[in-house]
Amino acid sequence: MPPDWLKLFPPEIREAIIKHRVLALLLTFLLILWTIALPTKTAPLDWIIVLSLVVIIVGLLFEFISNKQVPASHFKAVLFDEAHGQDEWLYIPPTIGRGYKRIAELTTQQYNLQVEVLKKGEAISLEKLGKYAAFVLIIGPKGLCSLEKDELEAIMNYVGQGHGVLILSTYTGDWHHEANLNKLAENYGMVFNNDVVLPKDAVSQDASGQHFEDEPDSKYAILAQPVEDEGIQDAIKKQLLEGVRQIKTLSSCSLTVTNTATTVLCSEIGSTIFEPEPLGRGIAIARYREKEKGSVPLIAASKNGKVISIGGWKIFLDKFVDDPNYDNRRLYENILRWLVTTR
Repeated sequence: MPPDWLKLFPPEIREAIIKHRVLALLLTFLLILWTIALPTKTAPLDWIIVLSLVVIIVGLLFEFISNKQVPASHFKAVLFDEAHGQDEWLYIPPTIGRGYKRIAELTTQQYNLQVEVLKKGEAISLEKLGKYAAFVLIIGPKGLCSLEKDELEAIMNYVGQGHGVLILSTYTGDWHHEANLNKLAENYGMVFNNDVVLPKDAVSQDASGQHFEDEPDSKYAILAQPVEDEGIQDAIKKQLLEGVRQIKTLSSCSLTVTNTATTVLCSEIGSTIFEPEPLGRGIAIARYREKEKGSVPLIAASKNGKVISIGGWKIFLDKFVDDPNYDNRRLYENILRWLVTTR
Protein backbone atom coordinates (compact mmCIF):
# COMPACT_ATOMS: atom_id res chain seq x y z
CA MET A 1 0.00 0.00 0.00
CA PRO A 2 1.17 3.59 -0.61
CA PRO A 3 2.50 5.43 2.45
CA ASP A 4 0.09 7.72 4.32
CA TRP A 5 1.83 10.91 3.23
CA LEU A 6 0.89 10.23 -0.38
CA LYS A 7 -2.76 10.66 0.54
CA LEU A 8 -2.08 14.37 0.88
CA PHE A 9 -1.82 14.58 -2.92
CA PRO A 10 -4.61 14.36 -5.52
CA PRO A 11 -4.99 10.89 -7.17
CA GLU A 12 -3.30 11.98 -10.43
CA ILE A 13 -0.22 13.34 -8.61
CA ARG A 14 -0.16 10.28 -6.36
CA GLU A 15 -0.19 7.93 -9.35
CA ALA A 16 2.60 9.84 -11.09
CA ILE A 17 4.77 9.83 -7.95
CA ILE A 18 4.32 6.07 -7.54
CA LYS A 19 4.88 5.33 -11.23
CA HIS A 20 7.99 7.51 -11.54
CA ARG A 21 9.22 7.38 -7.96
CA VAL A 22 12.81 6.50 -8.89
CA LEU A 23 13.29 9.61 -11.02
CA ALA A 24 11.40 11.83 -8.57
CA LEU A 25 13.41 10.53 -5.61
CA LEU A 26 16.70 11.01 -7.45
CA LEU A 27 15.91 14.63 -8.30
CA THR A 28 14.65 15.28 -4.76
CA PHE A 29 17.84 13.77 -3.31
CA LEU A 30 19.96 16.03 -5.51
CA LEU A 31 17.90 19.01 -4.42
CA ILE A 32 18.42 18.18 -0.72
CA LEU A 33 22.17 17.74 -1.19
CA TRP A 34 22.42 21.05 -3.00
CA THR A 35 20.42 22.83 -0.28
CA ILE A 36 22.58 21.36 2.53
CA ALA A 37 25.73 22.38 0.71
CA LEU A 38 24.60 25.98 0.45
CA PRO A 39 26.37 28.40 2.84
CA THR A 40 24.36 30.47 5.32
CA LYS A 41 24.68 33.56 3.21
CA THR A 42 23.65 32.26 -0.14
CA ALA A 43 24.07 34.14 -3.37
CA PRO A 44 20.85 34.85 -5.33
CA LEU A 45 22.17 32.70 -8.16
CA ASP A 46 22.27 29.63 -5.90
CA TRP A 47 18.66 30.12 -4.89
CA ILE A 48 17.73 30.47 -8.53
CA ILE A 49 19.32 27.06 -9.17
CA VAL A 50 17.39 25.53 -6.24
CA LEU A 51 14.10 26.96 -7.48
CA SER A 52 14.89 25.73 -10.98
CA LEU A 53 15.32 22.18 -9.66
CA VAL A 54 11.96 22.43 -7.91
CA VAL A 55 10.32 23.59 -11.14
CA ILE A 56 11.95 20.71 -13.05
CA ILE A 57 10.67 18.12 -10.56
CA VAL A 58 7.12 19.49 -10.65
CA GLY A 59 7.24 19.82 -14.44
CA LEU A 60 8.35 16.22 -14.87
CA LEU A 61 5.51 14.98 -12.68
CA PHE A 62 2.94 16.90 -14.67
CA GLU A 63 4.47 15.75 -17.95
CA PHE A 64 4.10 12.14 -16.82
CA ILE A 65 0.52 12.83 -15.75
CA SER A 66 -0.48 14.41 -19.05
CA ASN A 67 0.72 11.29 -20.86
CA LYS A 68 0.50 12.88 -24.30
CA GLN A 69 2.41 10.13 -26.05
CA VAL A 70 2.93 6.78 -24.42
CA PRO A 71 4.90 4.09 -26.22
CA ALA A 72 2.58 1.48 -27.72
CA SER A 73 4.42 -1.21 -25.77
CA HIS A 74 2.78 0.17 -22.60
CA PHE A 75 -0.61 -0.97 -23.90
CA LYS A 76 -1.34 -4.67 -24.24
CA ALA A 77 -4.81 -4.75 -25.79
CA VAL A 78 -7.13 -3.37 -28.47
CA LEU A 79 -10.72 -2.52 -27.55
CA PHE A 80 -13.62 -3.42 -29.88
CA ASP A 81 -16.96 -1.72 -29.27
CA GLU A 82 -19.78 -4.24 -28.86
CA ALA A 83 -21.91 -2.04 -26.62
CA HIS A 84 -23.81 -0.21 -29.37
CA GLY A 85 -25.76 -2.90 -31.22
CA GLN A 86 -22.94 -4.45 -33.24
CA ASP A 87 -24.35 -7.93 -32.51
CA GLU A 88 -27.78 -6.91 -33.80
CA TRP A 89 -26.79 -7.05 -37.47
CA LEU A 90 -28.46 -9.87 -39.42
CA TYR A 91 -26.57 -13.01 -40.46
CA ILE A 92 -22.89 -12.51 -39.56
CA PRO A 93 -22.38 -9.56 -37.19
CA PRO A 94 -19.03 -7.74 -36.86
CA THR A 95 -18.20 -9.06 -33.39
CA ILE A 96 -15.01 -10.83 -32.37
CA GLY A 97 -16.98 -13.96 -31.49
CA ARG A 98 -18.68 -14.12 -34.90
CA GLY A 99 -17.75 -12.28 -38.08
CA TYR A 100 -14.51 -10.70 -36.81
CA LYS A 101 -12.83 -13.82 -35.42
CA ARG A 102 -9.96 -13.68 -37.91
CA ILE A 103 -8.95 -10.08 -37.29
CA ALA A 104 -9.12 -10.76 -33.56
CA GLU A 105 -6.68 -13.65 -34.11
CA LEU A 106 -4.42 -11.49 -36.27
CA THR A 107 -4.36 -8.79 -33.62
CA THR A 108 -3.08 -11.29 -31.08
CA GLN A 109 -0.78 -13.31 -33.34
CA GLN A 110 0.85 -10.51 -35.31
CA TYR A 111 1.14 -7.84 -32.63
CA ASN A 112 0.91 -9.74 -29.35
CA LEU A 113 -2.04 -7.56 -28.38
CA GLN A 114 -5.00 -8.93 -26.49
CA VAL A 115 -8.49 -8.26 -27.83
CA GLU A 116 -11.12 -7.01 -25.41
CA VAL A 117 -14.68 -5.79 -25.93
CA LEU A 118 -16.79 -2.96 -24.61
CA LYS A 119 -19.87 -4.88 -23.49
CA LYS A 120 -23.54 -3.99 -23.61
CA GLY A 121 -24.43 -1.53 -20.92
CA GLU A 122 -20.93 -0.06 -20.77
CA ALA A 123 -20.30 3.53 -21.85
CA ILE A 124 -17.26 4.80 -23.71
CA SER A 125 -15.08 6.85 -21.37
CA LEU A 126 -11.56 8.24 -21.49
CA GLU A 127 -10.71 6.30 -18.35
CA LYS A 128 -11.64 3.05 -20.08
CA LEU A 129 -10.13 3.90 -23.48
CA GLY A 130 -6.86 4.98 -21.88
CA LYS A 131 -6.00 1.37 -21.10
CA TYR A 132 -5.87 0.36 -24.76
CA ALA A 133 -3.52 0.71 -27.72
CA ALA A 134 -6.39 1.34 -30.16
CA PHE A 135 -10.18 1.47 -30.33
CA VAL A 136 -12.35 -0.11 -33.05
CA LEU A 137 -15.80 1.48 -33.43
CA ILE A 138 -18.27 -0.28 -35.74
CA ILE A 139 -21.69 1.13 -36.54
CA GLY A 140 -24.70 -0.65 -35.08
CA PRO A 141 -28.26 -0.74 -36.50
CA LYS A 142 -31.67 0.39 -35.22
CA GLY A 143 -30.53 3.60 -33.56
CA LEU A 144 -28.28 1.67 -31.18
CA CYS A 145 -25.13 3.52 -32.25
CA SER A 146 -26.10 7.07 -31.40
CA LEU A 147 -23.25 7.97 -29.09
CA GLU A 148 -23.70 10.31 -26.15
CA LYS A 149 -21.91 13.65 -26.14
CA ASP A 150 -19.63 12.46 -23.33
CA GLU A 151 -18.71 9.37 -25.35
CA LEU A 152 -17.81 11.41 -28.42
CA GLU A 153 -15.69 13.75 -26.33
CA ALA A 154 -13.95 10.80 -24.68
CA ILE A 155 -12.96 9.39 -28.07
CA MET A 156 -11.68 12.76 -29.29
CA ASN A 157 -9.63 13.23 -26.13
CA TYR A 158 -8.27 9.71 -26.59
CA VAL A 159 -7.16 10.58 -30.13
CA GLY A 160 -5.71 13.82 -28.83
CA GLN A 161 -3.46 11.80 -26.53
CA GLY A 162 -1.94 10.08 -29.58
CA HIS A 163 -4.04 6.90 -29.67
CA GLY A 164 -5.64 5.34 -32.76
CA VAL A 165 -9.31 4.86 -33.67
CA LEU A 166 -10.79 2.83 -36.53
CA ILE A 167 -14.37 3.77 -37.49
CA LEU A 168 -16.37 1.43 -39.72
CA SER A 169 -19.74 2.45 -41.18
CA THR A 170 -22.04 0.75 -43.71
CA TYR A 171 -24.47 1.46 -46.57
CA THR A 172 -26.29 4.83 -46.24
CA GLY A 173 -23.91 5.85 -43.45
CA ASP A 174 -25.58 7.29 -40.36
CA TRP A 175 -28.99 8.14 -41.81
CA HIS A 176 -30.87 4.83 -42.19
CA HIS A 177 -29.30 3.38 -39.03
CA GLU A 178 -29.94 6.47 -36.87
CA ALA A 179 -26.29 6.65 -35.87
CA ASN A 180 -24.08 9.69 -35.31
CA LEU A 181 -20.59 8.53 -36.24
CA ASN A 182 -20.22 11.55 -38.51
CA LYS A 183 -20.15 13.75 -35.41
CA LEU A 184 -16.86 12.01 -34.66
CA ALA A 185 -15.43 11.46 -38.15
CA GLU A 186 -16.04 15.02 -39.38
CA ASN A 187 -13.62 16.33 -36.75
CA TYR A 188 -10.90 14.48 -38.64
CA GLY A 189 -11.82 15.50 -42.18
CA MET A 190 -14.10 12.61 -43.17
CA VAL A 191 -17.86 12.13 -43.60
CA PHE A 192 -19.86 8.96 -44.26
CA ASN A 193 -22.31 9.67 -47.10
CA ASN A 194 -25.95 8.62 -47.35
CA ASP A 195 -25.45 6.21 -50.26
CA VAL A 196 -24.25 2.75 -51.26
CA VAL A 197 -21.48 1.89 -53.74
CA LEU A 198 -22.07 -0.97 -56.19
CA PRO A 199 -20.41 -2.38 -59.36
CA LYS A 200 -20.72 -0.47 -62.63
CA ASP A 201 -23.55 -2.61 -64.06
CA ALA A 202 -25.70 -2.52 -60.91
CA VAL A 203 -29.35 -1.46 -60.97
CA SER A 204 -31.50 0.07 -58.26
CA GLN A 205 -32.87 -3.32 -57.14
CA ASP A 206 -29.31 -4.40 -56.36
CA ALA A 207 -29.01 -1.56 -53.88
CA SER A 208 -31.97 -3.02 -52.02
CA GLY A 209 -30.51 -6.53 -52.01
CA GLN A 210 -26.87 -5.89 -51.08
CA HIS A 211 -27.40 -5.77 -47.32
CA PHE A 212 -28.38 -9.46 -47.21
CA GLU A 213 -25.00 -10.51 -48.66
CA ASP A 214 -21.77 -11.39 -46.83
CA GLU A 215 -19.56 -13.14 -49.42
CA PRO A 216 -16.58 -11.60 -51.27
CA ASP A 217 -17.80 -13.19 -54.52
CA SER A 218 -21.25 -11.61 -54.22
CA LYS A 219 -22.38 -9.81 -57.36
CA TYR A 220 -22.86 -6.74 -55.17
CA ALA A 221 -19.25 -6.71 -53.92
CA ILE A 222 -16.88 -4.08 -55.30
CA LEU A 223 -13.16 -3.74 -55.79
CA ALA A 224 -11.27 -1.01 -53.98
CA GLN A 225 -7.87 0.09 -55.18
CA PRO A 226 -5.11 2.41 -53.93
CA VAL A 227 -5.56 6.05 -54.88
CA GLU A 228 -3.18 6.94 -57.70
CA ASP A 229 -2.41 10.62 -57.22
CA GLU A 230 0.43 12.92 -56.34
CA GLY A 231 -0.01 12.08 -52.66
CA ILE A 232 0.59 8.36 -53.08
CA GLN A 233 4.01 8.72 -51.51
CA ASP A 234 2.87 10.55 -48.39
CA ALA A 235 3.79 8.86 -45.14
CA ILE A 236 0.29 7.75 -44.21
CA LYS A 237 -0.44 6.07 -47.54
CA LYS A 238 2.95 4.41 -47.69
CA GLN A 239 2.28 2.70 -44.37
CA LEU A 240 -1.34 1.78 -45.01
CA LEU A 241 -0.89 0.59 -48.59
CA GLU A 242 2.26 -1.48 -48.21
CA GLY A 243 1.60 -4.76 -50.04
CA VAL A 244 -1.99 -3.76 -50.87
CA ARG A 245 -2.99 -4.00 -54.54
CA GLN A 246 -6.75 -4.43 -54.37
CA ILE A 247 -9.34 -5.38 -51.82
CA LYS A 248 -12.96 -6.51 -51.92
CA THR A 249 -15.71 -4.84 -49.94
CA LEU A 250 -19.48 -4.90 -49.75
CA SER A 251 -22.35 -2.74 -48.50
CA SER A 252 -20.14 0.33 -48.30
CA CYS A 253 -21.10 3.96 -48.38
CA SER A 254 -18.80 6.50 -49.99
CA LEU A 255 -16.80 9.08 -48.05
CA THR A 256 -16.42 12.81 -48.39
CA VAL A 257 -12.77 13.62 -47.64
CA THR A 258 -11.53 17.15 -46.88
CA ASN A 259 -8.00 18.50 -47.03
CA THR A 260 -7.41 17.51 -43.40
CA ALA A 261 -7.56 13.84 -44.38
CA THR A 262 -6.23 11.69 -47.19
CA THR A 263 -8.10 9.17 -49.34
CA VAL A 264 -6.46 5.75 -49.12
CA LEU A 265 -8.63 3.50 -51.31
CA CYS A 266 -11.32 4.28 -53.88
CA SER A 267 -13.89 2.14 -55.62
CA GLU A 268 -13.13 0.82 -59.09
CA ILE A 269 -13.65 3.14 -62.06
CA GLY A 270 -17.26 3.18 -63.22
CA SER A 271 -18.77 2.17 -59.89
CA THR A 272 -22.44 3.04 -59.51
CA ILE A 273 -23.49 5.00 -56.45
CA PHE A 274 -27.10 4.85 -55.34
CA GLU A 275 -28.86 7.01 -52.77
CA PRO A 276 -32.00 6.01 -50.87
CA GLU A 277 -35.40 7.60 -51.31
CA PRO A 278 -37.05 7.74 -47.89
CA LEU A 279 -40.49 6.31 -47.26
CA GLY A 280 -42.38 9.35 -45.99
CA ARG A 281 -40.45 11.43 -43.49
CA GLY A 282 -38.86 8.57 -41.58
CA ILE A 283 -35.65 6.61 -42.05
CA ALA A 284 -37.27 3.69 -43.89
CA ILE A 285 -36.08 3.21 -47.48
CA ALA A 286 -38.74 3.16 -50.20
CA ARG A 287 -36.32 2.57 -53.07
CA TYR A 288 -32.90 3.61 -54.39
CA ARG A 289 -32.08 5.92 -57.26
CA GLU A 290 -28.81 6.28 -59.13
CA LYS A 291 -26.76 9.16 -57.81
CA GLU A 292 -23.62 9.04 -59.95
CA LYS A 293 -21.03 6.82 -61.58
CA GLY A 294 -17.31 6.96 -60.93
CA SER A 295 -14.53 6.14 -58.53
CA VAL A 296 -15.33 7.34 -55.00
CA PRO A 297 -13.44 7.24 -51.68
CA LEU A 298 -14.12 4.18 -49.53
CA ILE A 299 -11.30 4.44 -46.99
CA ALA A 300 -9.58 7.55 -45.65
CA ALA A 301 -7.16 8.52 -42.90
CA SER A 302 -6.93 11.76 -40.98
CA LYS A 303 -3.87 14.00 -41.04
CA ASN A 304 -4.83 15.49 -37.67
CA GLY A 305 -4.88 12.33 -35.57
CA LYS A 306 -4.68 8.58 -35.89
CA VAL A 307 -8.21 8.07 -37.17
CA ILE A 308 -9.23 5.87 -40.11
CA SER A 309 -12.75 5.79 -41.59
CA ILE A 310 -14.01 2.87 -43.67
CA GLY A 311 -17.34 2.98 -45.51
CA GLY A 312 -18.31 -0.66 -44.99
CA TRP A 313 -17.62 -2.97 -42.05
CA LYS A 314 -18.00 -6.16 -44.13
CA ILE A 315 -14.50 -5.52 -45.50
CA PHE A 316 -13.03 -7.35 -42.48
CA LEU A 317 -15.46 -10.26 -42.16
CA ASP A 318 -13.62 -13.59 -41.90
CA LYS A 319 -14.36 -14.63 -45.49
CA PHE A 320 -12.99 -11.36 -46.86
CA VAL A 321 -9.85 -11.50 -44.73
CA ASP A 322 -9.17 -15.13 -45.68
CA ASP A 323 -9.72 -14.71 -49.43
CA PRO A 324 -6.26 -15.17 -51.04
CA ASN A 325 -7.29 -13.23 -54.15
CA TYR A 326 -7.48 -9.94 -52.28
CA ASP A 327 -5.39 -8.03 -49.79
CA ASN A 328 -7.97 -7.42 -47.06
CA ARG A 329 -5.83 -9.19 -44.50
CA ARG A 330 -2.76 -7.13 -45.35
CA LEU A 331 -4.81 -3.95 -45.20
CA TYR A 332 -6.01 -4.78 -41.69
CA GLU A 333 -2.47 -5.56 -40.55
CA ASN A 334 -1.24 -2.23 -41.94
CA ILE A 335 -4.08 -0.31 -40.33
CA LEU A 336 -3.52 -1.92 -36.95
CA ARG A 337 0.21 -1.23 -37.07
CA TRP A 338 -0.42 2.42 -37.93
CA LEU A 339 -3.02 2.82 -35.19
CA VAL A 340 -0.92 1.38 -32.37
CA THR A 341 2.32 3.14 -33.32
CA THR A 342 2.69 6.36 -31.36
CA ARG A 343 3.15 9.64 -33.22
